[in-house]
Amino acid sequence: MPIPYHVAQRRGARPAQEDTWCVASLPGWFIGAVFDGHGGAATAEYAARVLPRKIEQKIQRFSPAQALREAFAETSGEVERQTDDGAAALAVAVGQGRITWANAGDCRLLLVTADGYTQLSADHRLDNPNERQRIENIGRGEIRDPYLYVGPYGLMVTRTLGDRLFEPAGVTATPEVGERLR
Repeated sequence: MPIPYHVAQRRGARPAQEDTWCVASLPGWFIGAVFDGHGGAATAEYAARVLPRKIEQKIQRFSPAQALREAFAETSGEVERQTDDGAAALAVAVGQGRITWANAGDCRLLLVTADGYTQLSADHRLDNPNERQRIENIGRGEIRDPYLYVGPYGLMVTRTLGDRLFEPAGVTATPEVGERLR
């Protein structure tokens, strides 16, 4: 059964668009993902090209949640060897009667119904108390709200693909994963 979806994109105040998205229909699965690039577009563009294929390879062997975790880790590791930029990322897999998502950053997954909407994903930024505590416990970056600094570079998200310069301060590609019945 086809899954209806809608994508809207706006550049904002930056001189170049660093965000992208992708959708893929796999046997029994619909995959969608958005990537909010920062510091350049290379990570977002790379992830949009490879993440659906990685999920497809893994979803045959692992649970959907594990497939998404593994795909995020692989993609981030590959991109870190190519560039210093990064991208917040959110991917959703719809199949087998459920919705499974993985989020690293501040992209948002909303479940829209006739009664309104529910935010399914959590934002990974310093204004999230759990994320702030995790970063403070590591203690290798300087927090100047709303940014985490490593040297002269600041980052608002605490989870992201890429951004290898921020790994020592606790920024990770490990997504938060959720699931619910469709």
